[in-house]
Amino acid sequence: MNKASTIAKVEHERLFGEGIDLFKNYYSVLGIRNILNVIGVRTSNDGDWFRAVAEFVTAEELSELYDKILSPENRCNIASSHTRRTPPEINDDDPDDIVAYLSRNPIHRRKMWRGMAQIYEKRLEEYKAALAVPGRRKSAVEMRFDELRSLFSLDDREIHALAAIFLSQTRRADYGDFDINRFNSGEKLSALARIMGILDVEAAALLSDDNNIRKYGLVDTDLDLDRTFLSYLCGISSKPLAERFWTRCEGEVLPWNFHGKLAEKHGEVLKQMIRAKTKENGLSVILYGVPGSGKTSFAASLAADMGKKLYFIAQNDEDTRRMNYSPAFRYAALAVAQK
Repeated sequence: MNKASTIAKVEHERLFGEGIDLFKNYYSVLGIRNILNVIGVRTSNDGDWFRAVAEFVTAEELSELYDKILSPENRCNIASSHTRRTPPEINDDDPDDIVAYLSRNPIHRRKMWRGMAQIYEKRLEEYKAALAVPGRRKSAVEMRFDELRSLFSLDDREIHALAAIFLSQTRRADYGDFDINRFNSGEKLSALARIMGILDVEAAALLSDDNNIRKYGLVDTDLDLDRTFLSYLCGISSKPLAERFWTRCEGEVLPWNFHGKLAEKHGEVLKQMIRAKTKENGLSVILYGVPGSGKTSFAASLAADMGKKLYFIAQNDEDTRRMNYSPAFRYAALAVAQK
């Protein structure tokens, strides 16, 4: 195997090899591609942006682009002139040093961003193909996002928004001056829209109270992931996400006939209603009365008499040790209970 083949193999392993989180890389590449499409002649004063751009580019691709923008002969002339900074070289300097160097010149910068956009378009298609391979092993983060999608019926755009926020908030992807968390609350929406490649008004609609992300309280008003979902996605707890919203009723239950006339008068009607319930047509029943009047014990007795399991909607997320009576948390819990 010659040197070029060996380098190509190493680069492929770096980008797509065993243990690489293809899900994370896909959304990182997608975000960078979208920024490159609108960056124009702008640059960044943050080295994290240059490192982010260089991360998913192979040495061969970078060398070809570098030579096209600034030929080896021109680089040699600049270096020998001693009047300007010596240009970095592929084998001697870090890739992000080359990106940073080219960004100093507006003409070079524009050409570089255009060339990088083409490379990232290609890389994005490669990650799409890799994600579509049947039977591939998914990362833990990807499986957690799959559960999130299933529980709350999220679409691709909603998953994209949550992935962008998650990668930024956990610093698993850092876009430097273009990163969501580099902006204050009022500007984060525009940063998210840029990373997603959509208009600000589209991002605002996606995060409106009527849509799933805000309706279920997945993100807060500062455009940060809710702590319950962040701790879950980070793998801080092994508890399945669904179990964070409910607890199973266990222990002794009063016999059904203990409830006397209430059971006789309304019990059979309730049983018929419950038996008629389908997955497509749910059922909501309100039991009302002053505290201590027996609402919970009645529900427990009813469930036991019908041979059904009883679950209580959680009033707090035990893993984050916080009380959460918000409508969004309760709405999310009810959505999970329907699954």
